[in-house]
Amino acid sequence: EFTEAADIYGFGMIMSELISGEPPFFDRKYDENLALAICYGQRPQFPEYTPEPYAKLMKRCWDPIPTNRPTAKELNSQLTDL
Repeated sequence: EFTEAADIYGFGMIMSELISGEPPFFDRKYDENLALAICYGQRPQFPEYTPEPYAKLMKRCWDPIPTNRPTAKELNSQLTDL
């Protein structure tokens, strides 16, 4: 079942693409090995020039525990503050 937390995770992936200019895991084959790696905690790399507040928010969106991810309201507020 998809929840708001799944949407937040997806938004974190969009944030990654916006900052890097590349889709997440662009250098990997999209297959079951990548899916398993993601399930075990692998996340996209992002450029060194990524502002720290942006990187922290992106990482929160990817938290492996869905209830630890920001809500849409929190995400909106934090993005406004950036």
